[in-house]
Amino acid sequence: MIKPILTTLMLSVLLLTSASAYNVEDTKEDSLIVMEMFRSAKQSEAMKNSKTTGDIIMFYANEFIKRNTPYVAFTLEHNPKEKLVINMREVDCTTFVEEVICLALCTKRDEMTYAAFKEQLRKIRYEDGVVQYGRRNHYFTGWAESNKANGTVSFVDMPRSIFSATQKVSVNWMTTHINSYKMLKNDSTQLPLIQRMEQSLTGRTYPYIPKIKANLNTKEMRETIHNGDIMVLLSTKPGLDTQHIVFASWKKDGLHLLHASSLKHKVIDDPSTLYDYMQRQKTQPGFRIVRVN
Repeated sequence: MIKPILTTLMLSVLLLTSASAYNVEDTKEDSLIVMEMFRSAKQSEAMKNSKTTGDIIMFYANEFIKRNTPYVAFTLEHNPKEKLVINMREVDCTTFVEEVICLALCTKRDEMTYAAFKEQLRKIRYEDGVVQYGRRNHYFTGWAESNKANGTVSFVDMPRSIFSATQKVSVNWMTTHINSYKMLKNDSTQLPLIQRMEQSLTGRTYPYIPKIKANLNTKEMRETIHNGDIMVLLSTKPGLDTQHIVFASWKKDGLHLLHASSLKHKVIDDPSTLYDYMQRQKTQPGFRIVRVN
């Protein structure tokens, strides 16, 4: 009986090792930027008076603006094999949101180290924290569901007077555009994982706010959407669920978006209201709200 027991034990160790071992791609500058942002937070009078996670998110989002951080697409897609990519020097809309959230959560937990930041990023970017291309939360619906399951975020979908429309998710963009994804094209073993991901998300329904209501500047709207909430701008393009990811930013004239802008080529607190922005986007029917816990 000893041999089978030892074999089972060794298999378990191998599985645990493969799940926890992963490669990181970063630079010395990335670690310095993270620690500089933590240092700024510790020295900030505004941060000492911050009352919510949203306040902390807004602080760090504005740190990216102060650094004039450029928008660069596809920063996660250039490796032949999946790595935990940390790039604080340039961001797209999703990596910007992820990095800000990680900084905020580390601050809330008083774990303001680069090692803690890396671990937090791994947990929110990947399903069950497993650094594998097919387990990365490529679709933001999957990202939100994965992070809801691990307790990082919650969904805001009330009152129904505001969330008056329903999205039925149907995603297959990656499996119908395989040639657009180098890692998926070159590693066929990842395709079944992506197919499983798409199938698990397709058919789910979510209440959302139609974009005509983005111009509401009422007490109810301000109590429903908080500064620092993730606003998930939806897409009607076949095979996609989401078109853009931004943070909510309230001004006197209404709701704005703080985001990594492909149009302005950098992170900005957009001077346009969300309503004006969305009216120019023909394939954006409205938006959902996801809140960091």
